[in-house]
Amino acid sequence: MKATILPEVEAQDVFHTALGDLTKLVIHCEAKDFSRPPPLLAALYELLTGRPFENVGGAAINFQSAMPGASGSFGRRLPVVWMRIDTRYGDLALSSGRRIELGPRLAALSEGVIDDLTAGHALLVLDWSHEGRPTFWTSNIRKIVGQFGIPPQNIVVLTQNTAAPEPAHNDQPDINIVNAHSFIPAFWRLLFGSTVREGEFHDDIGFAAAAPPERSHHFICMNYEATATRACLVSRLLERPERGFVSFQKDQFRRSMPGSRAFEDELDGVSVAMERGDNHSMVREFLAHYKNYAIDLAPRAAPRGDRDFLPRDAFKKSSLFVVTEKEMARPDQRRFTEKTLKAIIAGLPFVVFGNQGTIALLREAGFDVLSDFVDHSYDEEDNPAYRFAMAYEALEHALNRPAGFTPKEHERLIEAAGHNKTVFERPLFDQWVLSPVSQLYQRHPGANASVAEFAGALPPPNAMRYTPY
Repeated sequence: MKATILPEVEAQDVFHTALGDLTKLVIHCEAKDFSRPPPLLAALYELLTGRPFENVGGAAINFQSAMPGASGSFGRRLPVVWMRIDTRYGDLALSSGRRIELGPRLAALSEGVIDDLTAGHALLVLDWSHEGRPTFWTSNIRKIVGQFGIPPQNIVVLTQNTAAPEPAHNDQPDINIVNAHSFIPAFWRLLFGSTVREGEFHDDIGFAAAAPPERSHHFICMNYEATATRACLVSRLLERPERGFVSFQKDQFRRSMPGSRAFEDELDGVSVAMERGDNHSMVREFLAHYKNYAIDLAPRAAPRGDRDFLPRDAFKKSSLFVVTEKEMARPDQRRFTEKTLKAIIAGLPFVVFGNQGTIALLREAGFDVLSDFVDHSYDEEDNPAYRFAMAYEALEHALNRPAGFTPKEHERLIEAAGHNKTVFERPLFDQWVLSPVSQLYQRHPGANASVAEFAGALPPPNAMRYTPY
């Protein structure tokens, strides 16, 4: 069993400040279906406690025991209601395609909790840290919470989005937006923290780079959710002579279903004009003749910790990671997701079919992106069709060399993995975990009030109960 938190990280002041702030909160987790929990909250809970989040039930969450030595002494503890959302309307996605809107979820809270929210004594956190959008529009959520009299300045939306939200209208206070990536603490725990489920992935950064330099496959391309862009890429890869690990689940289209206008538009968006008709016919033929496609790739692992993560053996036999982000054509979208971060974790050279500036974000974070192996100039192209074409050209160039690495190249990969491990351990953790936690606390309406002011306004502790709906 690994330590929950690396000692060298726990010794840092920034860590204790941020997590000390977290211990001052009493968190009411509004969640009907714990297979879809608030992503950042669940990741933090498992990282700090080493226990599965599903075991929390509907009880209030207290992180005090997870931080030995944290004082957490601020008069009364500060109440927070923490909900998962899946759209900018505040909906919660459940099974069978059902969604529950934000209004009924707020109405289902217990009287004491909703009173805290409407009185401005509690913070409402809407956790969308598993998704990003070009622009986050808060007007829909403002309208819903306004029916309950919840002050918008006491609401925080967690999102991967890096673009500015819409401005508040009529100079009214607006909802706070905090950028957070829930997969950062989740990956961090899998790499450095404790095991909470049987069969979870636990390996070091650069595990694929450290494997023997001889490789049997030129590339690996994993696709667990199908999109038009991914179908376009995979259909091309299957026509190539090089041997590679490919996965593509045809029955996993969740957005832009084949044949729909949205599907055709997405395919147009990544196709230069002279290739557009050819790309459409190629994708149609691919989807017509292939089912759930996997070549030389073992079935997905059953344990949740390995789900959508990294099949070790396949990576250790591959020379290049072909990363397929969910989107390429959305304007003003500047972010990376867990897909791209898996390339850093594996330690292989990689090509990203994703948004403009993805590689730039990795460089800004301090990562070595192995540009001496792959030409990443495609990352600067703002036109998604030409970016796709340039990325594919970089992919073809990388595949023209034999599979495997020379001793010098192998040494270079191991060196880069060692550097990237230090970046992942601290700077990335600080930016996407510790900083958002500190911002949550600072934006709580009671964080900067005096003890007398805030404590006098709160109900007795026993009145602060959460009742699952």
